[in-house]
Amino acid sequence: MVYKVVLTGGPGSGKTSVKDGIIKHFSVQGYQVLFVSETASELINGGVKCFGNNSLNVVDFQEYVMKLQLLKEQIYIDAASKL
Repeated sequence: MVYKVVLTGGPGSGKTSVKDGIIKHFSVQGYQVLFVSETASELINGGVKCFGNNSLNVVDFQEYVMKLQLLKEQIYIDAASKL
């Protein structure tokens, strides 16, 4: 069975610390823990952005975020089911 946990929060709110705690806690119990990277930042860091010069409009950007997020989640679910 695959369980999902979603971490949300602004910059500096402790998401990385919580993620590290989750990995430690559940790995010790024998679970395989996988994490999907945060998609909006991934796109922005790759040059796809919704602000500044040469940017997408917000609706198009959010559509790409959703499409990529769902695709990544499905890939991780498929991979987790084979571990």
